[in-house]
Amino acid sequence: QVIVYVYAAQQKTINPGKTELAKYLSKKCGRNLLVKRASDLLNPFIGMTEMLIARMFRDAERDGSILLLDEADSLLRDRNNAYRSWEITQTNELLTQMENFKGIMIACTNVLSVMDKAVLRRFSWKVKFLPLDTNQRIRLFNVWFPLADLDTNSMCMLEQIALLSPGDYKAVAKRAMPDKRNQAHYLVEELKVEASYRTNETDSKPKVGFGV
Repeated sequence: QVIVYVYAAQQKTINPGKTELAKYLSKKCGRNLLVKRASDLLNPFIGMTEMLIARMFRDAERDGSILLLDEADSLLRDRNNAYRSWEITQTNELLTQMENFKGIMIACTNVLSVMDKAVLRRFSWKVKFLPLDTNQRIRLFNVWFPLADLDTNSMCMLEQIALLSPGDYKAVAKRAMPDKRNQAHYLVEELKVEASYRTNETDSKPKVGFGV
């Protein structure tokens, strides 16, 4: 049994590539990826959530799929802080199923601190994502914006952006106008804006009303 636990180094880093890692591993292993989220498993009727959890593991094992439990902290919260009995039984069911699962499971979270203390020992690996280093920032820039040449000033700006993640490049690439895709300074400024939403730099002063 091989179980991998993937979590972000910074709680504010919203898209550090956890899901992409799962996709990469499934491709390398030649297996399908079965993705499940809390919305797929949580059910208002007593006992149904536990049934759906059991079915998830059964389906993954039957098909030989890699199981990805996204935002796992929604289902594996510390039982010592539970207020309702069904919160405890859900975590118990998940832990029991994980113990007996004969396959590969990847659980993703950005909030490791709320996870149940019995969870970590059930994972063979704990993979920690750090913010992008300088080489990674430049490589991703060249991948997403091959028409733009980074000059010295733009490269310095790129290196100084706090908590830059792969998802920021994707967001900027989606909204950048075609005639702007070869302008490195503009693209780096947009990356800075995208990353600033996680560092609260855009919300330094309270605002009233609507904005774009």
